[in-house]
Amino acid sequence: MLKDLISALIGFIGMFLSAYGAWLFNPALGFTVLGLFLIAYSFLMARATAFEKATNQKGKS
Repeated sequence: MLKDLISALIGFIGMFLSAYGAWLFNPALGFTVLGLFLIAYSFLMARATAFEKATNQKGKS
């Protein structure tokens, strides 16, 4: 559990540092990069939730 939390925290720090680096180059690019990272994160979380729900339903049948 703690390992997962630390891994997620490091991922978020890396995401924000990448967006900040892009923002230093061009402010609009920084917002675009951060938005793309957040969209990708949202997609992956929804996918993981759907996979977990499907796995739990298969076990009940």
